[in-house]
Amino acid sequence: MTKHLQSISQINRTILNDFINHLSRLTKRSPATISSYRRDIERFFSYIEYNAPQCDRKDCRRYLSVLTDLGLSARSISRHISSLRMLWEFMVDSQLCQKNVWKTIRTPRYSKPLPTFFSAETLSSLITALPSTSPREIRDRLIVVILFNTGMRVSELVGLTLANINLSKGEIMVFGKGSKFRYCFFLEPTQRLLSQYIHESRSYFTQNDVHDKLIVNQKGQPMTARSVQRILSGIGIAHSLEAPLTPHALRHSFATTLYHNGADLKVIQELLGHDTLTTTEVYTHVSLERIRQTYEAAHPRATPL
Repeated sequence: MTKHLQSISQINRTILNDFINHLSRLTKRSPATISSYRRDIERFFSYIEYNAPQCDRKDCRRYLSVLTDLGLSARSISRHISSLRMLWEFMVDSQLCQKNVWKTIRTPRYSKPLPTFFSAETLSSLITALPSTSPREIRDRLIVVILFNTGMRVSELVGLTLANINLSKGEIMVFGKGSKFRYCFFLEPTQRLLSQYIHESRSYFTQNDVHDKLIVNQKGQPMTARSVQRILSGIGIAHSLEAPLTPHALRHSFATTLYHNGADLKVIQELLGHDTLTTTEVYTHVSLERIRQTYEAAHPRATPL
């Protein structure tokens, strides 16, 4: 695509800015999602040689061919199409063009990989093995425990404040995607660890710093998602786990554990903060895959004779 890149026309830049402002003001999409839309659209606008309202289906198909030639995955191409469909819908509503030329462009099919997860036994053994003597060790142990026991996203974890925690009720108010909130729950062992962290580790790190973020770094400042990822990665390597230990893997492990133990999908959906049940149904596929693997390993006729 490099040879096709050019500066974005002023008209296209104005359309893009108006669209992004519209998303920011009137929708509940997260800043990260909106930034992703902007990048996708800027890429397309840097490719076309004229203003967006003049584009037709041939331009759409040519652009998708370029993305394919660049080696983008079917998943990435589908995301580009989705971003551009939304932009054109906005342009139609704004009377900048008469029809959405991306609406009838088919998205490429792709198979979603099954999420990485750890068994409850593996994570219970890991948590038991984690030291909790120093303030840093207590904090790092808490990070693993909260992510596995609540299934919250890493962005939600680093966004937690002290006011979000109700120790006596075992509840955490979590603000998720689109500024929606939900409650996550924890039992007595997590309650004790949270109390120990707040009164020993967090107070040790923060000292004179005045802010209410729950998870802090050694300097007493709010911890970033990237720092959480690094901590988990180090723990996974140190304990020789079979797969990378990531916030997402802990979230999937939480959901899969609930499903394996008979929890209703609607309940899991609520606990994870998914907008639709379709997103949560991936955990049924995880369990089906586990059943298939067990069958193939155990049944005498599962392998060719």
